[in-house]
Amino acid sequence: ILGAAKSYGRLAYAAPRFNLMAWWNHRNASDSTGNSQRSLATGAYLFETANIYHAEGQYNHGFDGDRGKFIAGASYRSINVNTQGTLMNLADDDRSDHIASAYGQVEYRLHPQVRLVGALRFDDGNLFDPQFSPKAAIVYSPSEHHSLRLTVNRAFMTPNYSEWFPQVAAGAPVNFSALEAGLRANPSLGPLLAGVPVG
Repeated sequence: ILGAAKSYGRLAYAAPRFNLMAWWNHRNASDSTGNSQRSLATGAYLFETANIYHAEGQYNHGFDGDRGKFIAGASYRSINVNTQGTLMNLADDDRSDHIASAYGQVEYRLHPQVRLVGALRFDDGNLFDPQFSPKAAIVYSPSEHHSLRLTVNRAFMTPNYSEWFPQVAAGAPVNFSALEAGLRANPSLGPLLAGVPVG
């Protein structure tokens, strides 16, 4: 990357029982001279303009004399990307993708040093099928600075356009026949390569 402009904005509001947050991230590696970023394989100029918008809300509530705690939340993210056909096929380029999520967690203190935790998260978007991610844990805290945790869970990482639609030209094939001939002629390495097909 020879140069790129990144802008970022964030708004947040926190209260004892809920939190609200929204942020925006913009990336422009598409200057008019084409000097923003280049492919390491070919040296070709690569263009990219991206905007990510994210909004999230979370609610929390204690119960049973604050031995228990409940947290619930939801978020929505929109990703808009245009690479002018330099990083993605034109049929997949100049795209808008979205991810919606909802989650909840219950934590209960059985003993001053032992907590039970259960959680569930749901993710859905246009790049993947709906996903459920459950979690259950027992947490033992012998002191306020140390905890041992036994957890069983299923995790899911949301994909992005660069994992689904990359199409960057590779460099021209390189002829290694002279190097191969030299290795095969080497008295130490040649016998080791005897059973390896040429090419």
